[in-house]
Amino acid sequence: MARGTRIFYASDIHGSERCFLKFLGAAKFYGARVLILGGDITGKVVVPLIHRGTGYEANFLGRMHRVESAEEIEALEKAIRFNGFYPVRLEPDEYEAISADELRQNELFRELVLASLRRWMELAEERLKGLGVRCFVNPGNDDESFVDEVLGESDYVENMDGGVARIDEEHEMVVVGYSNQTPFDSPREMPEEEAVHGDTQLFCFHCWQCFFRYYPQVRRNAKETGVIGLARPARKKKSSSDAPMQTLTAKAKVVDLSDQDALLLGLLGFVATKLWNVANHHRRSVWDETGKIPDFAQQCRELKANRWYKLLPSQSSQEILSELDDSYRSWFSLRKNADQKANPPGFRKKETLSTVTFKQKAFEMLPGHRIRLRLPKTYARREMVLEYRLPPDTALGKVQQVKLSLDPTSGDWYVHIAHRVPIEYCETGRIMSLDLGIANAVAGLVTDGFSFLVPGGELLAIDRYFQKEKAKCTKSTSNKCTRLNTKWGRQRTHYLHALTKWLVNLAEDHGVSTILVGELNGIRQDKDWGDAGNQKFHAWPFSKITNLLTYKAALAGIRVIQVSEKNTSTICPHCEKRAKTARVQRGLFLHCGQSFNADLVGAYNIVQRYLRETDQVLPDPSGVVGALARPAVNRFVWRKTTPKGREQGTFKQAA
Repeated sequence: MARGTRIFYASDIHGSERCFLKFLGAAKFYGARVLILGGDITGKVVVPLIHRGTGYEANFLGRMHRVESAEEIEALEKAIRFNGFYPVRLEPDEYEAISADELRQNELFRELVLASLRRWMELAEERLKGLGVRCFVNPGNDDESFVDEVLGESDYVENMDGGVARIDEEHEMVVVGYSNQTPFDSPREMPEEEAVHGDTQLFCFHCWQCFFRYYPQVRRNAKETGVIGLARPARKKKSSSDAPMQTLTAKAKVVDLSDQDALLLGLLGFVATKLWNVANHHRRSVWDETGKIPDFAQQCRELKANRWYKLLPSQSSQEILSELDDSYRSWFSLRKNADQKANPPGFRKKETLSTVTFKQKAFEMLPGHRIRLRLPKTYARREMVLEYRLPPDTALGKVQQVKLSLDPTSGDWYVHIAHRVPIEYCETGRIMSLDLGIANAVAGLVTDGFSFLVPGGELLAIDRYFQKEKAKCTKSTSNKCTRLNTKWGRQRTHYLHALTKWLVNLAEDHGVSTILVGELNGIRQDKDWGDAGNQKFHAWPFSKITNLLTYKAALAGIRVIQVSEKNTSTICPHCEKRAKTARVQRGLFLHCGQSFNADLVGAYNIVQRYLRETDQVLPDPSGVVGALARPAVNRFVWRKTTPKGREQGTFKQAA
């Protein structure tokens, strides 16, 4: 070890604030230049202090405590923290409600753990500042994944989980917080096969002078703590009986925005753009030098000290790096599928104000349609409160994250609120099958014998009109072109929402509990339909229709399942044999002396494929086959007929 380097190592403090303070004090007491806290940092038990009368009562370490004065309450909370537990003050009705709700117990536990860790990071800064001591921490297999977001926030504590840290000029440390599988189902476990063959690779340049920190497959049996109260629920694997949740996004306009807040939002959007460009340049530079592109985790470590990274909340900065990583992965996937025209993610224009994401503790939902955003320490203001206006009849569930974006046309700011709501699926056994296309946007079949078509000509007309109008513009950045893009996007979006909503309403009218949609992944690869055909084919929103339909159907209690479409359009519904030449012309399938609508043949075979895979059969196949010949045709009708004036419309059955 380098001369003069002294290391103090500790682990398994399990939430004890007394142990953590002694750990920090070891720097001065022992003259240690490096502090290492090696895993199992957080505690496991919440101790509620229940408000009764003029004081609080708590069952702590097997004994009932009652405290009255502020000094007594603080002393009891301090004792609870020193023992590795998390105190929380609750009203009796709050205690009863949380005790009966496992989800709220988990949420409360998460909040208390993160608050405790943030307090520890502040203590570390207070006690290590100016000492020149390096402090390394890494979560252990008993620590939940959400602790990473806090352990990486401090400038005085380095979270090195899954990385290689230089202890001094001569020595390095490999840090791996995961264990192999144990009987206890701890949060960070990984099968040995996955650890050996996984993507994670740790590189150590001086293996003969390296510390290796890992967790073996040995854990002591948990002992009873003697705490009677609101304990953290035992972890359990997800089961099909758990209540399903649907994530929705509500778009709300920010109102009554002051000039100062508008300037601050603009600064955050500008910083987000700069960080994207800095991270993209960093990836390309490392790629040119080493031939390898750094991943998300590596960029988080290497850009943590960058000034643009520090000007956003840490989770917001990480979200931008994550979006960039996803863009590169998408590009890799396209190249892997032989799309040589695909380009890597580009740089954003410096005048662009990018979307800024706020996660979990970086925001707080307030009464009266207000939201509090927390800002990093680099700003004089540590928070800002915005007021927003939700669309009518919009009720928010459990809010997960919020995003702020600027509408460049109107200059208004919008907050996009991602929230989760519970859903309850119905089970009627009736199925609707959908075959997506272009000439017919949807060909549908219900197992009660009803069939229908939705021609795609209206959406084609929208695309063609605006493409021709845009071609007349001299510049793609002109005001006219921008207005056309906005109008085009609105009409297209309205059509797709109207289509998917109509499909869900139709499914409800027919008592459908499952909607099958043809899976179209990779459908555009290696296809050349000519200039006009490619323009239609590559712009057609197959995936968007599926995504919109999925969330709208879930809210109605209907499942959406994707089924492979391979060869479904060439199998005869009557004899169930493949007939490549049976599709004699557009929309006509002739075989076994019978005629069918060609698109409905695909929808019928999607149903049959799904039923075979799930060991089911059609109750009345002859009635369903008979519906393939004469489907009901439904057309989209706008309220106004001029393309520039189209705003709303609905579907009606053709005469």
